Formats: sequence, C-alpha cells, structure tokens
Amino acid sequence: MMSIWSAIRERWQAETDGAGLAVVRIAVATSILVEMLDLAISDAVTELIVEPQVTLSYALFTWLGKPQGLMPYVLVWVLMGLALAVVVGWRTRWTAGLLLLGYAYWFLVDAANYSDHGYLVCLFLGLVTWLPTNRWASADAYLGRENRTTVPGWSVELLRTQMLIVYFFFGLALLNRDWLIGAPLIAWVETEAESNVLASLFAGRPAFTIALAWLMPILFMAIGPLLYWRRTRVAALLAITLFQIFDQLTFQLSISPLLMAVTNLIFVEPAKIRQLGNWLASWPGRLPFSKLVWNAICRLGWIADACVSWFDDTPLLGSKSTSPQLKSKSTTPTAPNKAVPALVLAHAPAPQWAIAAWLIIQIWLPIRYLTLEAQPDWSDLATTFAWRGQHRDKQCDLKLFVIQPSQELEWPLDPTDEFPVPMAIFYTEGRLAELGLSEGLLKDLIAGPESTLADRIQGMNLPEGEVQRILNCYRSTVALRLAGHQYEQLVQRPELIRQYAHRIAAVLSRQLGEQVQVQADLQIKLNHRPPEPLFKDRTKIDLVLVKNVFELSSKMMKSKEALPEPALRIANAKEWAEQRRIELEQNFDIVSPKRPPAQGEPVKLPAISDADERWFQEKYGSL
Repeated sequence: MMSIWSAIRERWQAETDGAGLAVVRIAVATSILVEMLDLAISDAVTELIVEPQVTLSYALFTWLGKPQGLMPYVLVWVLMGLALAVVVGWRTRWTAGLLLLGYAYWFLVDAANYSDHGYLVCLFLGLVTWLPTNRWASADAYLGRENRTTVPGWSVELLRTQMLIVYFFFGLALLNRDWLIGAPLIAWVETEAESNVLASLFAGRPAFTIALAWLMPILFMAIGPLLYWRRTRVAALLAITLFQIFDQLTFQLSISPLLMAVTNLIFVEPAKIRQLGNWLASWPGRLPFSKLVWNAICRLGWIADACVSWFDDTPLLGSKSTSPQLKSKSTTPTAPNKAVPALVLAHAPAPQWAIAAWLIIQIWLPIRYLTLEAQPDWSDLATTFAWRGQHRDKQCDLKLFVIQPSQELEWPLDPTDEFPVPMAIFYTEGRLAELGLSEGLLKDLIAGPESTLADRIQGMNLPEGEVQRILNCYRSTVALRLAGHQYEQLVQRPELIRQYAHRIAAVLSRQLGEQVQVQADLQIKLNHRPPEPLFKDRTKIDLVLVKNVFELSSKMMKSKEALPEPALRIANAKEWAEQRRIELEQNFDIVSPKRPPAQGEPVKLPAISDADERWFQEKYGSL
C-alpha cells in the first residue's frame, strides 16, 4: 500500500513533458471554435439568446443579464477569435482567461441552455487557463515567450483526475434497474435501427443490447484503474476511445463523447504525443505553397504580437526588464527537475488548497442529490453539473394554472403562446360586460397590425385610458413567453418550473394588485411507463410559496408504475419518434409529448367542504 502512495506522490511531484496539456488546450479550444462557427452559420444565436423573452437563471447567477442588441452576435465572433488564439497558443494565459469569461457567460446566461458538454468545456477552460498548457505546439513557445517544455506532474494528474471523475459518475448513474434490463436502450436501438447502420447491428438482438447496457457502467467506473495500470493502459485507452466514437455516431449517451475521445490522449506518454505531433506537423510542409502560406501567417502573428506586447512587457511599477530566457526558441525538452514541483507543493499551500477545493467540489456536485427526498431520474432535481448523461427516456406533460383568490377563479396558462396569460384575467366579469369585451376581442385588439390599431380602438369604442391599460398589461405578460427550447427544458426540470412560477406571480401580482397562486400539474412517463403525477396534490401546492429545491423535493411523489413489457416500450418509442419527426417537419416551436392545453374560460374554484370549513373556523375563527 505504501508503494502505491509513493508512486502516486512521485507522479504528482515529478516534472513531465508538456505535450499532454497542449493536446487538451487544442482540443477544448477547437471544440469551442467549431461550436461558435456552427452558431454563426445556423443563426442559432437568434433562437437561443435574442428571441426569448424570458431568461431562466442558475441559483448563484440570478444577477446575470442577457446581452442586448447586437452584443450576442459580437460575442460569438469574439469567442471564435479567442478560441483560435488558444488553439495556436498565442498569449495563452490572456486569451484562455478571456475565453473562459466569455464562454462561461454564454453558458450561464440562460439555464434553459444547460448541457453537460458546455459545463465540461467550462471546467476544461478553467484548467487550461490555470495550468501551463502553452509549453508545446504554441505560438508562445515558437516566439520565445515560453522556453520551458516540461510541466509539474500535478498539472497533468489534475486533468486526468477530472476526466476520471466524469467517467466514474456517468457510469454510476447507469447503475439502476431500468438501465440494466435494457430500458430504454432496447427501445432506442429499435427506433434508430432504420436510420443508423451501427444501431441496426443490435436491432432484434435484445441480449446484445442488454450486454451493452451492462458493459457501459463497468467500463466507465473501472476505466481509472485500467488506465493507470501499465499492463492494461493501451487496451483500456483503445476500448474507451472506440466506444466514445461509436457513441458519437449513434446515441450520444455519454458526456461529450468526441471531445473526451480526443482528450483521452492525456493518458498517453507525453513523449509519444510529441513524436506524433512532430510527424503530423511535417505533412503540411509537403503541400504546394505551404512555405509561402506559413511565412504569411508568421508575419501576421508577429504584427499582432507587437501590437499587444506592451501589455505583457510593461510593468505597472518600475522599469522594463528583459529576461534572456524569453528569447530562446529551443524545442528540446528540458531535463526533468523533481525538486521544483516538490518545493511548490511543500512550501506553497495555495496550489494544494486550490487543488483540494477543486476536487471536493467536483465530487460533491454529482452526489448532492442524496440530500433530497426525490429520486433524481424521476424528478430531475440536482441532476445538472452531475455527469448523468442520457440514460433514461422521460416524457412530460405540463399544465400551469394561476389562481386569482379575489374572484375564486383558476386560469390556465400557455407559456409558449403569443398570450401566455389570458387577457381577461385583468377584468372582472362585470367590467368585461360593461365594456363589451371578451378574451377574443382583447386578443384581436392587440394582435392586429400596428397600422390599424387606431381603427380597431375606434371600432370598439374604448376610452383611451382603457386601451393604454390593456396594452400595458399585454406588454408585461408577453415577457413571460417561453421559446420552444426553453419550454422543453422547463417541463423536464421542476426547479425551472418553480422559478418560472415566481416570475409569473411577480408580474401578475403587480398588475392585479393582489397576490396570486401558481399551480402545476406535471405528468411524467419514465421509460414509457404510464403517466404519473410528479406533485402529490397540485391543488394544495402553491409554487410561489416554495422557496428552494429542498421544499420542492418534499412535495414530490415517487414513481410507482411498473415498467411495461419490451414490445410496448418499443412501440411507444417509435410512436414518440414519429411524433417528433412530424412536429419538426411542420416547424412546430415545441417538441413535447403533448402540446400545452388551449386557453379556455376560467374555472370556478370548488367550494370548501363543511369539514374543512369547521376546521378553519376552529383554528382561525378567533383571529
């Protein structure tokens, strides 16, 4: 046992070649570059950031505001430029830090855009900014700003540990009964078999599919020891990489399979990575005009470098000094020096505490669901930042209601409609009759073209003050409209429903002058079970009064329905896939198992029972 700990200590304290860190830097920055380029080409920026009226937030980042005007488009292009700079390793600490700030803002600005891939990229970017990732294959090394080629062993081990944490907790999430008996993997295989050649290899072979379902958690949870044991390292590296490529081409179940497949190279001996890199770098030189293109790129790089060199070379205090080491362009790895990192770890507690804090947070976040009563796969509470991947089929049907206590009315809401809240909620029945209005007439007044607004007002013979009130109410409620992708996330994550309910109550209470209640009826089909309600009794749960995720968890039921037979699960999965295809072909905004109910007339709340009336009088009658 002591020899194992000694070997681990030696790994963390010894210096090693910096080629492995450089591979992670290039892979992560390239991933961001491709992602931003795709956003710019597809104009998804408009759909994700510009058009949504509501931004759902994370608990600690409610203060973040959405970028306005042209800023979202500018941000995408700025991130592309910074990502390119990090790929080539130009001014790496500055550009990686700025890229981290920009991408983290993009990731955090709307909780409806959450993905495990985005979170992983943020973590990798944080490590790329912190660790010396520019000591190989970088403009910094080529221009002489960085002449060292070795890095502290702990920097490489920290990155490896981060990757193993991702692998382990994804494998742990697969250890549930539904997954191990092939649900929903069998249904996914049969659904995708017609359009995916690799998936068709498992179609009609449930035994093979179940074997794959068992193999995945075993592989992901055991991959750490297998990669560190020299005898199994090559086989384990090939197995995990080949599986991730297969996953990328089929179901995309694991966390960022393509990015993780590339960053697996961090487990390869750095000297071999350097040899492979040098061999690959020799190929472009054989192409026509390659030398001319290379010289032009270098010239542009030198010009850009000279433009910003003042910021790096001019100290805040004192005179400028030039270190002779910065002029060296040596690409030969320096001799390993075990004393320097040992001193750093022994006498500088800041890195030790930073590493410990980083690892504690990374271990705590995936298991924080243990502090809640609700089942994570059923409730989706505490499943973000937890590396759970795609391992269950969950379909949801959400109905939202606003309770107006003064009139004892229950109003249905439609978060994706042009009118998320019925306009008639702002009037009593008598006032509507007095003005000769109805829900339909109110919508016609507002929804028509601006050019004919005066004619519509004249035709309805409404006072100017009343028209202004209607328009003000509309402007306040239209800000509650959700985009299609936001609604998809909302129905899956009850914490977002709670947050949205608070937003609804704030807007309506301000307009109505009274505190309203917001209730939700959320029906869930987990792995094609019959639908079950998530909340115990929605008529007794006012989401406005639910202050945090712990209270929300206490109001949830557990799934009790038995898992259907495989044939029924497959039939349901195919039906759902066909419904998705039709909705996408018809350009529906919403992809959900059931579209929200059409807004109808308000429902009168049921009268209180005699028993409840007696209890109320006994408890509160003397107040």
